[in-house]
Parts: sequence; C-alpha cells; structure tokens
Amino acid sequence: MEIIGLLEAAPDAVVIVDEGGTIVDINTVTAVLFGYAREDLIGQAVEVLIPHRFRDAHPSQVQAFNRDPVLRPMAPELKLFGLCKDGREIPVEISLSPIHHRTGLLVVAAIRDVSDRRAIEAELRAARDHLESQVAERTERLAHSNEELLHEHERTRQVLDVAGVMMVSIGADERVQLINPAGAEILDLPAHEIVGQNWFDRFLPERVRVEARAVFRDLLAGGARPTHRHENPVLGRGGVERLITWHDTVLTENGAAVATLSSGADITEQRKAERALNEQASLAQLGKMAAVMAHEIKNPLAAVTGALDVVRDELPDGGTQHRILGDVIDRLHGLAATVKDLLDFARPFSSEPVPVPVRTLIEGTVKLFEQDPEFADVEVAVASSNECVVLGDVQQLNRLLYNILLNAAQAMDGRGRVEISVSREGDGCSIEVRDHGPGIREDDIDRLFEPFFTTKIHGTGLGLPTSRRIVESHGGRLQIASPSGGGTRVRMWLPRDGGESSTT
Repeated sequence: MEIIGLLEAAPDAVVIVDEGGTIVDINTVTAVLFGYAREDLIGQAVEVLIPHRFRDAHPSQVQAFNRDPVLRPMAPELKLFGLCKDGREIPVEISLSPIHHRTGLLVVAAIRDVSDRRAIEAELRAARDHLESQVAERTERLAHSNEELLHEHERTRQVLDVAGVMMVSIGADERVQLINPAGAEILDLPAHEIVGQNWFDRFLPERVRVEARAVFRDLLAGGARPTHRHENPVLGRGGVERLITWHDTVLTENGAAVATLSSGADITEQRKAERALNEQASLAQLGKMAAVMAHEIKNPLAAVTGALDVVRDELPDGGTQHRILGDVIDRLHGLAATVKDLLDFARPFSSEPVPVPVRTLIEGTVKLFEQDPEFADVEVAVASSNECVVLGDVQQLNRLLYNILLNAAQAMDGRGRVEISVSREGDGCSIEVRDHGPGIREDDIDRLFEPFFTTKIHGTGLGLPTSRRIVESHGGRLQIASPSGGGTRVRMWLPRDGGESSTT
C-alpha cells in the first residue's frame, strides 16, 4: 500500500496493523530487526513480535487504543521488548499513530531498537561511583545520541504529525484530502473548513495559481522528480499570506499517481528577517547619501529656486522668459520633492504612539486630500460601520494614508472614485483603499516595495517602501492586490489599542 512507501526510508522499524491486530505491512527495517521475511509476517497477529509474558494483556490494549486512536507513545512507563524469530528479546520504544484508511482504521507502530542506549545506561550506572568524569562524558554522549535519534525520527514522521511542519495531501481533482494540525494552524482555519476545498482556488494567491497548477500536473504525470522542492505563498483566514517552502512527493495506487503529499515549512518570518537585514544595510547607505544630499543639494537647491522666483517676479507676466523660468522653477520643486522623499525614507522614524480613532484619522486625511485642486475630480467614498482605535503615531499614520490615497488618485489620472472601508479583524483593524484604475501587472506586484522601483513616469519609487516601513513599525501588515477585473486594493492591518473600549 502507498503508506509503506513513504515510511520505507525511516530509520525505525514500521509495522502497520488493522483494528483486529493483524499485520498488514512492514518496512525493510522491520524484517532485518526481527529476522523475518516480509511475507512471513503479513497476515500474522502482531503478537508474534511480542514476548510471551506480555501477550495476554495485549488484546485489551489494542481495544483501548482503537477506542481513542491518537498519536502517542506505547506504555512509556514500562520497559518494552520485541521478540525476534530466533527467540531473542530486544528492548524497544514504540510510538503509535492512527491512520484512517479507506479499509478502516490502521495503526502505524514505529519501533526503535534501544539496545545500545540501554547498554550505555547500564555502563553509566556501574561506573558512577568510581569515575565521575567518565560518567559526565558518557552522559553527554548519550544525550547527543538521543538528540540525533529524535531528529532523524522527526524528519521521517508520517502524514498527520510532522513536528510542526505543514502536511497536506491534494487529490488529482485538486481538492484537499487531508491536512495536519500544523497546517491548519498556519492557515488559521479548522481542518474541516480546509478538507474538500480546491487547494489552488481557495488557498493560493491568484498570481501563483497558474504556475502552481502546472507543477502539480507535472508531478502527477511523472514529469517532475519523485521529490520536488519549491516555494510559494498560501492564503489563510482573512487573506493573510504565509510563505511556505515545500517538499512534494507523489502517492500512487495500483501504480497510478492519485495524489500528492507535501510537507511545508513556514519561512515567512525568516524572509522578513532577511529582508529587514538587507533593508538595514541599504538604509545605512541611504543615510550617508542623505546627509550628503542635505548639504550638497537640498540647501543650494532652495537658494537657486528662491533666486529664480525673485528674477521671475521682475519679468512681465505672459512673456516667454517668464514662462521658461516658471517651467524651470516647477522642475526644481519636483527635484526638491524627490530629495525630500529620499531623506524621509532614509531617516529613522521617531514615534510618539497614542490611541488613534481610525474614523477620525480617515476623515482628517480625506479632508486634507480633497483640498488639493489637482484631485478635484476624485471622489473619496468612506464606508466605515466599525469604529476601532489603534495605537500609533498620528503624524506617521496621516502620512501613510495620504500617500495611499495619492497613489490611488494618480492611478486613475486624477479622475474617478476611491473607496475606503474599515473592518475589525482579529485583534486588529483593517483599512482597505480601492481605486478603479487600470490595476498593476502581476509581474510588478512583488516588486512594489523595492526602493526606487516605480511604474509611474514621474516618481521616486519610495512612497510604498516608506508606507510599508510605517505600517511595520506599528506592528502591522501592508498588502497590495490587483484583481483581474481592474483596479488596485491596498490593505493596511494595524493592531488595535489594548485599552480600546468594547463598545467603540
């Protein structure tokens, strides 16, 4: 059966029995450990591997496990022994795992030969009174041996419980067949809301679905390696993304590929840490550059602009020289704005967090935005039935929201409707800004937060990176999506103030 194929590489003996205690299958390590041929054990009662003095009590233990089939060690308070074909008894440790198979309940018993460990323990006890230094050395050796054994066992643990790693099986119909507790925790959903759903449509961001489906089909068709490693994000509750590194294998039935079994490690925080380190290095360089710009560019630029203003004022309105100087001054103002963006991005944030009502924050920012004549044809619609209070720096949050509104208006060429909605989500507050512009190309989505990357003709590429820094400095998240129907959604999640009233 396909389960034994997954456990064949395990360092421990593995025996699979049915509800009645009959051996269904074993792996190669079992045959070597107990001295039997595989065909000699399949179909036998599992008691054939148990010393005679323990056999009478075993059937009742089987029944007790079947009534409450959960992953657990077998009788950890007792010293257990296995019976070899030649009559030898070997000390063992046994872990039991239930598998709900189409034929009924199966029990996977992972059996570890601990003869070496028992011998070391006996040797340590004998030497304790005479050679304390040797006892310490051998204790350390024993601990190291145990650590290696446990690590090796964790890497090969089967199907539903792999040491905190996400495990998910996807059938040929793309639906989730099983998911382990660690996987459900990563998605922040109960398992019954995951199993049966289309994995690609429900749990993967739209931008990676085509490629992920192609890899999946290639695996089932035998075109990819038997084991395949890759990375892609998953979507959990509320659209929260987590980056997962996957290791895929194919499950077969009667020689045909019927599903994939994938183990995935959540590397979201690792990548955030890597990105933060890279950004710190970049910001250090930007800080040095900003200091130079402040002295070498900003101040002389202001002086030149002021002088040209004076000269222009002396010229008659409407003349060619007056118009040319006006164009030059406008470009100098644009350059000054670019320098300011760079200085703002490189400068460390100085935060003064206070309770900030989100509704008040939005109203104030929208009022300021609507005073800009450049965006007189932009309608801002606010839908906020849920008031919440966040803890943050008012000036930074105003700057954040204004920058997002500015991007939305510019995406629509200064004409159209921008929608703002607010909702409570978990222990935080979600603010979403949506425009009805042309949207963002899928290839550009992942690059939007790179400093100096921009899709605009005029732009520094620092607005969104600065916005993300503000959100993350408040302990929040900033996400951008561009639906296939057009437009862009920018979603800011900020933690609520701990002292917020439940009635607000």
